[in-house]
Amino acid sequence: MITKQDLPQKVQDAIDAIANDPDVKELVKRVESDSVPTTRHNYGRYMTFITTMCQGSENMGYIIGLALIQAGANRQGVTDALKIHSF
Repeated sequence: MITKQDLPQKVQDAIDAIANDPDVKELVKRVESDSVPTTRHNYGRYMTFITTMCQGSENMGYIIGLALIQAGANRQGVTDALKIHSF
């Protein structure tokens, strides 16, 4: 997976803005604190969020994925969601 540092500054700024959004932080907190995950590393819940937010754009999916990880999401769960997701 590409890292944030590999991206142009404007994209890095967008990732920071998404990751610091209170609604995104709350979503990640709820997913990660779920005592009974429905999928391994919560990839299913992250895939649903990425699908909803990326609107079919693979690049946007990766940006959202990086933002989720920065916001505290399980890295493996997000990575698995991106691998499974069909853009």
